[in-house]
Amino acid sequence: LVFVCFLCVGALRGLTVIHRQRRLKTTMASASATPSMAGSASLSMGAGTDPWAWGSSVADDEDTGYGAAAEADIDLSGGEPDFGGKDCVIFLIDCSAGMFDEFEEDSESVDDGGSVPMDDSDDDAGPAKKAHTYFQRCIEAAHNTLLNKIISSDKDLVAVVFYATEKTKNLADFKHVYVLQELDIPSGRRILELEQLADDSYDFRDKFGINEDYSLNDALWACSQMFANTAHKVADKRILLFTNNDRPHAAEPDLQRQAQTKANDLRMIGVEIDLLHMAKTGQTFAMDAFWSEVVNADTGAAEEGCARGFESLMQRVRAKAYTKRSLMTIPLKLCDGVEIGVKLYNTVSSTKKGAYTYQDSRDQKEVVTKTRHYCAETLQPLMPTDIKSAVSFGGEKVIFERDEIKSIKRFADPGLLLMGFKPLARLKPHIHVKGSYFMFPDESIVSGGSKVFSAMLSQMLAKGKVAICRFIPREFAEPRFVALLPQRELLDEDRQQIQAAGMHLIPLPFAEDMRKLKYPSCPDPTEEQVEKMEKIIKRLKTSAYPDTLQNPSLQRFWKNLEELALDRLSDETEDRPDTNRDDEDYTLPSMDEMIKVVGKHTKAFVDMSYPEDYDPDVAVTGKKKAAAPRKPKEAVDVSSIDFEAKCRDGTLKKLTVPVLKAFVKSVGLKPETKKQALLDQVEGHFA
Repeated sequence: LVFVCFLCVGALRGLTVIHRQRRLKTTMASASATPSMAGSASLSMGAGTDPWAWGSSVADDEDTGYGAAAEADIDLSGGEPDFGGKDCVIFLIDCSAGMFDEFEEDSESVDDGGSVPMDDSDDDAGPAKKAHTYFQRCIEAAHNTLLNKIISSDKDLVAVVFYATEKTKNLADFKHVYVLQELDIPSGRRILELEQLADDSYDFRDKFGINEDYSLNDALWACSQMFANTAHKVADKRILLFTNNDRPHAAEPDLQRQAQTKANDLRMIGVEIDLLHMAKTGQTFAMDAFWSEVVNADTGAAEEGCARGFESLMQRVRAKAYTKRSLMTIPLKLCDGVEIGVKLYNTVSSTKKGAYTYQDSRDQKEVVTKTRHYCAETLQPLMPTDIKSAVSFGGEKVIFERDEIKSIKRFADPGLLLMGFKPLARLKPHIHVKGSYFMFPDESIVSGGSKVFSAMLSQMLAKGKVAICRFIPREFAEPRFVALLPQRELLDEDRQQIQAAGMHLIPLPFAEDMRKLKYPSCPDPTEEQVEKMEKIIKRLKTSAYPDTLQNPSLQRFWKNLEELALDRLSDETEDRPDTNRDDEDYTLPSMDEMIKVVGKHTKAFVDMSYPEDYDPDVAVTGKKKAAAPRKPKEAVDVSSIDFEAKCRDGTLKKLTVPVLKAFVKSVGLKPETKKQALLDQVEGHFA
């Protein structure tokens, strides 16, 4: 009986942890930036899309999510386990007959620049056009995820599994479950295989077949075995289930009960099941009919978040296919005796080109680089204990031991210490030192800390305040003052979270970091010039934001790399891609459109601001001052110095380097550059 009680308590604790983990990941989906996605299939903007849209109106009082009172209670409960391995994602795709119906796009779900289906790519760079079935859209979502993971997280493991197929392929030989791709890192072969499946000419019924006599319980069992048999250390396990059938096994309640039981068992062992459901044309997806017990989701929110277009489907895939990992976990001390735990997330990270590695030209194996230190005088190898640190001060080198350096660097324990509050208006946008972090409470350090955090967040929003804290990210790190900017939760019309509740940690500069600039004096503009410039600014308002524009340099790099890896070279480029081609650059505005909108105003502004003979194409250049002639070096007289006598009495080292060089030259030798070598030359001459 005692053993059974302990088992029940452990199960309840496991359910609590998993439930908190799910709620935190859902909340962090919009706070943590999705890994940067590049490649021709996922980063190119929609055809005919003008990101700048000159003349569009942008509300000056647009809601930014802070500076106003919270309208509802803020739910911040949750925790997050530690991460230390690879992410595993299985795309479990329904292949029943209903998945091959036409997937009609809503007009509101037209692509807005996030991801583009494969049918919008070039004719020679992917499958055929007009992929409109539910199944093809699911394959495109998996295809885009593989492309993005190759660039952003190529060590993650991804698999693709079909159920409701006639053919069978899995380790346990479950009927009508076909493992198309095992859990493995993304590769070019896998991407090409998915492109073939999404092609209109591909006959899925002939290759795999369709059989409605399947068991969802068997499909979940197959996924569970794939997770268990992987040889890698796994940090996060997720199943993304795609379907448009809201009532599977409607006539067989036993199969429904088995699938729901297996789903609960998977959650108990840390496997997260996310339903990517799509509503059929003219119908609604009834979550409470079956799926609410499988994914343990809120019925109303899940039905409103149903995908009704490819872009809405891809938004949900991007939010669920990537784990939001915390950058660090630190304490937040409010006052003596009051301390809570918080996690910091990096919301924006610069996307960089992949680093190249050195390989042996004989066997193409990666070369290992090792570094060793040698003494400059004796050329003997040095051990770590032989090396000390030195800092120059006033021309002298001050030597430090390692323990001394640690004691000097250590300022205080890592964490956040609340210093006080300031009005939101005191936080100026130009006071920018480095990128900000997103802060969220962590229940694993202090139980009940989320309630304290929620109360503090609500009051800061209501009063329009920011918190000032001392921030030490880790041991031996320098302290820095930061501002905690509150942010309330925002939902879109489909009740999908677009902004999480929490705080942004913004680093602030010290007094030494602020620069005092001397601005040149300029004449004051006239009222006519101000009015004309005001018209130009109003007409050039645009809806383009940085997160909708792509880096053209990265686009070209990844597109060329993709052509080589996937063997998509055109006949014109022969064996190498064209690195000098002019890809469409969306960072450049349309000059013709700008001239149409503000052409006459800019001309009038130039006429009233510059003289008549002003030519903007003629550069103003200043005359450079002639450099002063160098003075010739004076010859050093060494005739009066007895070098042999100085060698005998040991005073030779008191002579300067120019004197030693002059003597070495006088005896017909080539002088060395270092003083010790010059001394050796002189002593060798008299030896």
